[in-house]
Amino acid sequence: MMFIYNFFANNKKRFTIIVFVIIFFFTLFKDIPTVILANAINTYSQKKLKLYDTSGTFWNGSGLLVAVDTRTNQSAPLILLNWDIKLGITKFIDIKFTVGNNQIADIYLNKNGLNLSKLNLSLSISQVTELFGLIKNLGLSGNVNISTEEMLLSKKSDGIFSINLTAVSSSISPVNPLGDYTVLYNADKTSIEVTSSSSSTLLLSGNGTSSSLTLKAKVADDKKEKMLQFITVMGMPQPDGSYNLKIL
Repeated sequence: MMFIYNFFANNKKRFTIIVFVIIFFFTLFKDIPTVILANAINTYSQKKLKLYDTSGTFWNGSGLLVAVDTRTNQSAPLILLNWDIKLGITKFIDIKFTVGNNQIADIYLNKNGLNLSKLNLSLSISQVTELFGLIKNLGLSGNVNISTEEMLLSKKSDGIFSINLTAVSSSISPVNPLGDYTVLYNADKTSIEVTSSSSSTLLLSGNGTSSSLTLKAKVADDKKEKMLQFITVMGMPQPDGSYNLKIL
């Protein structure tokens, strides 16, 4: 015991410096600023998402998630996010996002790359009006839910986004609501599939990609007369009575 005491006594100054350095770097590590997470979100979303008005730290904080149209530089506030970040072994870094008391997404990094898990985000269509010319031009309103159980977000992306649009209406349509629609996006093939509920006034269906999408549109039989002018303006008539709507 005397040897240990003498060792520490003779090296007191050195140990004091070491302890100070450890505390300094622990404090610095603990208080990593939120801008690090904000930059990561902006980079991985290809500059389509940004965090504003952040508070807290990189490990635990909150901020306003804003969508950005890089073509027009228009932006749209989406939701006030909270996050909690932990380090681990199988999940090197695990970020849980919540809105209020509800978890809306889990993003984690493992040996396969960046993963998006249990995404469940609900918004109103009006929140993203400024980002999409079609939504603004048609005066669309309604609700949108974006979800995925598991998706790999690396150079070779894999997984399916499900986008559910409900009670969709248009300010220039004589009949509302237009209907309910499901959009499935396959990240591996970058393919898009669109379907509509059978009770929709405007029936839409089609397949395409993120750069080229044309939908086949039909009007419910009991609404054809009222919707004739609207659908004629919207798309190109086809021999079978349907219309082609160029979306992308």
